[in-house]
Amino acid sequence: MRVVVTGGRGMLGRHVVELLRRSGHEALAAGRHGPLVMDVRKDADVEAALEGVDAVVHCASNPLGRDAREVEVEGTARVVAAAHRQGVGHLLYVSIVGIDRVPRPYFRYKLHAEKVVEHGRVPWTILRATQLFPFMEMLLTAAPVVIAPRGFLVQPVAGEEVAQRLARALGEGPMERRLEYGGPEVREVGELARTLRATRRLRRPLLKPWLPGQLAAAVRAGGLLCRDCGRGAITWEEWLQRAPARQ
Repeated sequence: MRVVVTGGRGMLGRHVVELLRRSGHEALAAGRHGPLVMDVRKDADVEAALEGVDAVVHCASNPLGRDAREVEVEGTARVVAAAHRQGVGHLLYVSIVGIDRVPRPYFRYKLHAEKVVEHGRVPWTILRATQLFPFMEMLLTAAPVVIAPRGFLVQPVAGEEVAQRLARALGEGPMERRLEYGGPEVREVGELARTLRATRRLRRPLLKPWLPGQLAAAVRAGGLLCRDCGRGAITWEEWLQRAPARQ
């Protein structure tokens, strides 16, 4: 198949492109900086990129950016509309486990985008995944100190394993339903932080604050976990041993 992967050079998209190419598909990595130029905020870009395409794996996102809603909701609406006009046979949308349980603004955008996909006129599958390993490392090393809120439960997963699940979903065809996929272990963020500091030999202090509020309570209660879902096999420790440190 000829498949466009939006966000094709990102944490997840690059694994999807590589795996689909190895599997014999023509996988095109689309993004603001190419190689297939496609900014989901621009109608003309989206329309041109989806011409003659069999399927779209929609990985593009910007969770920490000011344009998060524009990318996630309006961008997804553009992709769905263009995919319908171009006769795309399958749209796979990558979402996040727990967006309907954890009250975070970005999660509301993802939930809205899911509805856009669900009510669009393109055959679809939605895959909700837990936290990618590189994203967890990015969050833990974003400040001069490593901040690991007490009691926060996560289930991080390797991008290549999520890519394998997406490739399988592509082969299975449109399911018109949501799937979930997570890492092999449920862990406290503090445990991940200690292992990260030891493996990367970080000298940054480790802080474990108790955070108030509904969002923190939802994460402590397991809102980001998928208990009965497909799971990967690669652990946080295994990933850290083989992945290059963030610069």
